[in-house]
Amino acid sequence: MRRSIESILALIGLVVCMLVAILFASVAGLQGAMFPFPGLYLIQIALLGVLGTAPLWLRAPAWHAARWAAAGMLLAFSILGAFTLGPFVLPACLSLLGAAFLSSREAGLPVPRGLAWFAGAALAQAALMLLFVQLSIRGMLL
Repeated sequence: MRRSIESILALIGLVVCMLVAILFASVAGLQGAMFPFPGLYLIQIALLGVLGTAPLWLRAPAWHAARWAAAGMLLAFSILGAFTLGPFVLPACLSLLGAAFLSSREAGLPVPRGLAWFAGAALAQAALMLLFVQLSIRGMLL
């Protein structure tokens, strides 16, 4: 039963990530401002959805950590993009977080270690996004 709930949550995360990336890319494409931002962010969101579903097929412990990290990175998008795509990414973050919790419990992996991956990935993603914003403001990026 846990395995099916985990699968459903992971697939919800994937679908939400893909929909957010596609819908926001179409809006940004219509405005003519796709790259480098928000295009790189949207590609990353889509890839995080794929990364969150990888443990469904690849059962190695490293992939469980990757799911925790994907959820953490989506949390950074949710917080820093609170007035744009953040509210749309938050359901994917929560569903991947739930799937990560269930898969870690099923595999017998320590949940606190997963939470450390979650928090570390969220902080790293937030720092990277803030760095890119600063570089963009100073004209050091495309």
